[in-house]
Amino acid sequence: MRYKHFSLLGLLSLCLLLSACSSTDKTHSNSRQSKPLWLSQTPQDSRYIYAIGIATITDSVATAQQRANDAARVELAKTIAVTLAADSQLHQAGNQQQFDYQVTENIQSSTSAENLQGVQLIESYHDKSNKTFYVLAAFDKAKAIALLEHEIAQVDLQIDQLELTQAQDKLKQLKLAAQVKQKMAHRNKLNQGLAQFQSQKIMLSELTRAQLNQANAIWQNTQFAIVQNVSRSSQTDAYSQLSSALTKQGFLLTDRQQADFILDYRIDWQLHEQSNTHFATALCPISLYFSDKKIAEFSFKAKAGSGKPSHAKQKAIAKLGERFNQQLGQQIQASFAN
Repeated sequence: MRYKHFSLLGLLSLCLLLSACSSTDKTHSNSRQSKPLWLSQTPQDSRYIYAIGIATITDSVATAQQRANDAARVELAKTIAVTLAADSQLHQAGNQQQFDYQVTENIQSSTSAENLQGVQLIESYHDKSNKTFYVLAAFDKAKAIALLEHEIAQVDLQIDQLELTQAQDKLKQLKLAAQVKQKMAHRNKLNQGLAQFQSQKIMLSELTRAQLNQANAIWQNTQFAIVQNVSRSSQTDAYSQLSSALTKQGFLLTDRQQADFILDYRIDWQLHEQSNTHFATALCPISLYFSDKKIAEFSFKAKAGSGKPSHAKQKAIAKLGERFNQQLGQQIQASFAN
């Protein structure tokens, strides 16, 4: 799922305060025949971050130059971690029964050029033979560090304001705990940016750390039960694969009477034979319940072939187990972050 982690107006205001210079003040055209050195070797400077924007000339040179300018800003944003739109997924550390988010970056070029102010477009190069336009851009590291520090402070404030202890039921508690973990993942990413610029990481305050500990405690004390839908499930089952996958990922399993949440599943089969090979496709829909109310649905599918139908089913079940190990924990936990 996607989460916007930034207050864009606040970020823009800070950027404008940090830099009054125009993003195009130092741009100049390069018409020489030989390619500039920076195309093959990015400049190194302790004060600046550099990036190269590239655009193919499909209509006019001016349009290609603007696209290259924007591309350079996107590359700088990737380095600075300013305009992230992150796909945040929970990754479970089973040995500690603690949930951590794994963040995948997806920089959106349509917003990067607007959000990252103070970029200096140092030099441009028009490669006429390849119909390509190149732009060398730079950003002051001190300003990048200030941006990251400001954003970490905003994330900490958001975490501190979450009322974890005031939630009246387990579902609300888990939703708030998921927000804490998701924001912590974003904070860690920002701290990595500081370390990249040889700046000291910002430690958690006592209040923020207490919030994180409370979120971990909520997850650790949440119990799940796995229930097979017998009336609609076939004889070949995947209970052991489900329980093994969830246990490895740190979920606390118990019986139905003690559980906070119920995972109801079944296995449906699609069978066919081709060239003396039997193929079995296992379809496994899973429903997540809280207080007898369905709050999420997941679906898994695996296919296998063998000389015997029973062996094909066994192989398909084994593949389902692999799918559970890779995705089930993340999908369950992501459902609480909605």
